[in-house]
Amino acid sequence: MNTKMKVTVADRFAQTQSWGHGRGGAPPLRTVEISCTCPVCGGPRGKPGWMRTHEDGDWFDISVWANPCGHLDKYAAVLIEAGVYRGDEKITNHWAGPDWLGTKQIDC
Repeated sequence: MNTKMKVTVADRFAQTQSWGHGRGGAPPLRTVEISCTCPVCGGPRGKPGWMRTHEDGDWFDISVWANPCGHLDKYAAVLIEAGVYRGDEKITNHWAGPDWLGTKQIDC
């Protein structure tokens, strides 16, 4: 049985870090592997599918899934689970403005 699943999610932290430095408006995408089980209750996660979405003039495809247990997987939490971030990273992009100063907020 496969214990990992591959998903592609929007990386809002990377988007904020790159803002004002020539990247497009759409968030950078990141493909990661996460557990097939819900991190809250240990039940199975839903099977990932694709959603085409539009943001700031760009189209992109991201993974979407619904866990049978009802627990919601937020993309920020998925990136932490996958080991991309620790959850306490600092925004260092001065172009992001004063509202982005300080610790990255992970609303999990």
